[in-house]
Amino acid sequence: MRVYMQCMDMSENKFDDAPSVALASYSSTPSCGLTTLVLTHCDIADNEIPGFAKPLCANKAYHILDLIRNLIGAKEVLTIVQPDLTTEGSVVTSKNHDEPETELELFAP
Repeated sequence: MRVYMQCMDMSENKFDDAPSVALASYSSTPSCGLTTLVLTHCDIADNEIPGFAKPLCANKAYHILDLIRNLIGAKEVLTIVQPDLTTEGSVVTSKNHDEPETELELFAP
């Protein structure tokens, strides 16, 4: 009998390129049994999201992704003067809502 880790809380850790690549790699494997990933206070900025968010959203095992209290959306104010600008943070949150078959519950600012 295999036992899979279901919940990982990496809160209050620096989360930059290397952890993003590792998480994306692990999340895309069939052996990934995570259902909950908590990344609060990890200094995750908009430009760091695409590296790991796509595999997370594609993995149907995930049910909760907590990105609260990060730097996501820091560039959102630019959309006031540049209405055509789409930030990575808004892409992830809108993608989650545009795909009704996605059961991922996203917590983000």
